[in-house]
Amino acid sequence: MHRETLTVVVAAGCLWLATTLGAEAQQSIRLRYQPGAGSVVHTLWRYEATSTVRDGGDALTIEAAGLRSLTHRVLEVTDGVRLVEVTRDSVRLRRRPRGGMWTQVPDVGLAPDIAVVAVDDRLRVQRLELRSAQSASASPAGTLRAFAAGLELAFPEEPQTPGATWTADLVVPLNEPIGLEQELGVATWVEQAVDIVARSTLTLDSIVVRGTDTLVYLEARGSLLPTTLASAPEAGVERARLSGALGGRLIWSTGWQTFVSGALRVQMRMATFAGLPQDEVAGRTLETDITTRFQVRR
Repeated sequence: MHRETLTVVVAAGCLWLATTLGAEAQQSIRLRYQPGAGSVVHTLWRYEATSTVRDGGDALTIEAAGLRSLTHRVLEVTDGVRLVEVTRDSVRLRRRPRGGMWTQVPDVGLAPDIAVVAVDDRLRVQRLELRSAQSASASPAGTLRAFAAGLELAFPEEPQTPGATWTADLVVPLNEPIGLEQELGVATWVEQAVDIVARSTLTLDSIVVRGTDTLVYLEARGSLLPTTLASAPEAGVERARLSGALGGRLIWSTGWQTFVSGALRVQMRMATFAGLPQDEVAGRTLETDITTRFQVRR
């Protein structure tokens, strides 16, 4: 599948960290990304996907479950901009037809993807350079972008209080393996992936102080901006239109300087068309529902 810019309908699965007894509430906070040079954070990502391909009267539904790890290493800090090395480690994936037996998918993500990202203290990606990658996706750099600074949420300039909202464009990664790639050649539908963006509303739900750490609980809801993807001539498809929505909950830690836990749900529909726009013919459709959960690990 293409462009893992977190994958999406409102009604997200959620993963809250429990607050400890005696934790104190805080009235406002200025959200900033300010880890020191040399800091390292490892995050474990788990995702579950249900995908259905329809072609005329035929339909095939595949379930997939994956596990991957992600490492952020701050190389240097210059004038408030951090140069961060992002490594997506190898993936473990299994799949099954709906109601069938689970099988392991071999040769998925054998080599890590590595990028170096410049990001400011408001979690805005300034630039991204792909250093190495071995991936079946058309745009591994685009995939890394979605995770480069956590989720690239564009923190607001002013301090925020519980109940405050702001808008941000979340880059949604859509190329996690979903179990259909080899069987139906889904990866050949789109010749070149593009940034898929979810225009989202972020809500600060609550702030909890725990010793030297402060946890900020956020809710995200958004819709994918209408997107037409480039086609793959060899697949007989001229256009692929993508739509969908995103929802989720996230926990930011001032102690870890990252999102330490969260869950996101993406529901997406990709429809393919051939022919000229005025007399185009509908082709296959891909409907995918992906829930992603993540947590920092030591």
